[in-house]
Amino acid sequence: MTRIRPFQKDDIAEVVALRGGAFRSSEQDDEAVLGAYFAEVFFGNPWYDETLPSLVCEDDVGRVVGFLGVVPRRMTAYGVPLRVATTTQFMVAPSAPALVGSQLLRTLFDGPQGFSLADVASAASRRLWECLGGITVTASSLTWIRLLRPFRHIVGSAASRGLVRRAGALVAAPMDALTTRLLPECRPPREATCGIRLDMIDADLLAHLGRSLDGRAVRGDYDAASLAWLLDMMGRKHSYGSLRRAQIVNERGHLLGWYLVYVKAGGNARVAHLGARPGSAGIVLDHLFREAWSEGCAAVSGRFDARLADALMERHCLVYGPQAWVLAHSRDRGLLDAIVRDDAALTRLDAEWWMAF
Repeated sequence: MTRIRPFQKDDIAEVVALRGGAFRSSEQDDEAVLGAYFAEVFFGNPWYDETLPSLVCEDDVGRVVGFLGVVPRRMTAYGVPLRVATTTQFMVAPSAPALVGSQLLRTLFDGPQGFSLADVASAASRRLWECLGGITVTASSLTWIRLLRPFRHIVGSAASRGLVRRAGALVAAPMDALTTRLLPECRPPREATCGIRLDMIDADLLAHLGRSLDGRAVRGDYDAASLAWLLDMMGRKHSYGSLRRAQIVNERGHLLGWYLVYVKAGGNARVAHLGARPGSAGIVLDHLFREAWSEGCAAVSGRFDARLADALMERHCLVYGPQAWVLAHSRDRGLLDAIVRDDAALTRLDAEWWMAF
């Protein structure tokens, strides 16, 4: 006999131990630090809502055998406020009774939120979501990549440490020099001849996020406090490098677009968010790619967005994946239809991608 109930602070140690058996690695130094991170994400976030809690499953002797992390978020749909349940750290103990995962998800889907969202879900999670009426947002599950130093990128991806990586690094630079001369797709990105790059402070980003530059009807809704908390948490994801942000304006000072990107010399620059006016995506990408190139990055990657497709293809970007899935569930069929027809801006700021468990 199992019981689903709200996650409480007293459960953190047990859930951290459960995570140790469910996931192979952690970005936190030890269980104590990871426990503090759990507390901050699930109980210290600015959207915390007791009516939309994370969930645990207990077995018949009171042991926690399943967990579904929930961070409430705010969005708008056609200008109307929308409650969103974003999920993370979905896990079930190997010894748990059958159907624990299904029970956790059913309980979540019966909640008061307008829709539920996961954006780095596994294939197993995808199957379960779809069985319970969820959908896969296939386009948003894809990743685009612009190779800047292809051999360095291959070495970094194939060998995480040790002699192989050091040996690969020795040949990467000369091989990259040869490749970028011979293959147009791997040449250094073009100079950003249009637009002016400016620093972007929190207030600038808050104003930009409040605009619907791309015309999508469903989008994230932020205030100064929630955005400041989110940016602080994103800054702690050190495995991705340092978080940079920039806005691009024309000669009259009118906004063309902006981006947030993790930059790591020798590694992959990961785009957390990119916005652009129609017709200006190429200009924003040119500034992004040149910044990543000048910082010594081996590649730049981001979540695929069909409205950027032409600009990405013109700049020799590749598309691959999915390695993880973007999933959505709602009792509102019209909302799911909006997501399917690409009328929802589901960015990496809006769910679990930025988290550092």
